Amino acid sequence: MRIPNCLNRGLIPNVIGSACYAVQSRVEGPLFSDMLLEREEELWTSSAGEHTPAECETGAILFDRAGNVRRCCRHWQRLLSNKLHAKEFAQRAEVRVARLLWKGADLEAFPSELLNDNVVIKSKFGWSSRQVIPVRAGVNMFTGSPVSASALRAWAGSLLADPRFRNTSFFAEELLVGAGNGPAVQTDYKLFCFGYDVAFIQIIDRVGGTSSWYTRTWDRVPDQMHTLFLNGKTHPRPQRLEEMIDISRRLSRRYEYPFVRCDLYSCVDGVYFGELTHAPNAGRSRKLFTPFANRVLGRLWEEALNTGLR
Repeated sequence: MRIPNCLNRGLIPNVIGSACYAVQSRVEGPLFSDMLLEREEELWTSSAGEHTPAECETGAILFDRAGNVRRCCRHWQRLLSNKLHAKEFAQRAEVRVARLLWKGADLEAFPSELLNDNVVIKSKFGWSSRQVIPVRAGVNMFTGSPVSASALRAWAGSLLADPRFRNTSFFAEELLVGAGNGPAVQTDYKLFCFGYDVAFIQIIDRVGGTSSWYTRTWDRVPDQMHTLFLNGKTHPRPQRLEEMIDISRRLSRRYEYPFVRCDLYSCVDGVYFGELTHAPNAGRSRKLFTPFANRVLGRLWEEALNTGLR
């Protein structure tokens, strides 16, 4: 299914996506939308005899002295929602990560001179790039607006006022540069892994609000897959596609669960880690996956579960 971009605006994609989900959920299963919600709930709703999410997060370390992952409970993967934990997890798997420039609980202590360079400022927790500010020479690359120390503090204050981010902290890392990307925001490749292998790759243009999907052999998927985004352009095959696939296989195997999305950047000197996403679009927009996406992605997840990968 593909909604023409001229119609894919306002409430139209929400109405179409929700209507398709309502019909499909009555006659088909398992649906990717529902499996995402189940995964989100099992990670963040404590069960009898297990650590609560807060208890998992209390630990300041991800690895013990022997270099083993601290599996606090069977849902230990939620530790990787902490982006700094996820960076360490990737480093231990010998995957490149962006250089850490600063971290702290209070942006009052943020070294403002970093704003004159190429830097990305992030909240330790967050999703959908809403808690990320990429800065090049003092300008927010998402909005084109100047970024000042006072603007950063206001941004942090609004985050900390939200109960979901009450316990977050902040960090800054180098802004990665991709081959041929020039001053644009670096391309973020999102590799959907089922059963420790890559099935689909998504590229989201946060500035333009578009999305494009590909198979792991870089054939364009004709379906829109998710109605939240406009249909994006067709991108050239990445030079480091095989390296990204190999890294995603390695990370997903270490993640020890049948589904995870690995977000990576292809740069001039190699592939860099972005983050691991447990349940993409598991919130309100989960019902906006197209019937094709719900059917195919749900089947891949179910097949991985049925092989005992859990």
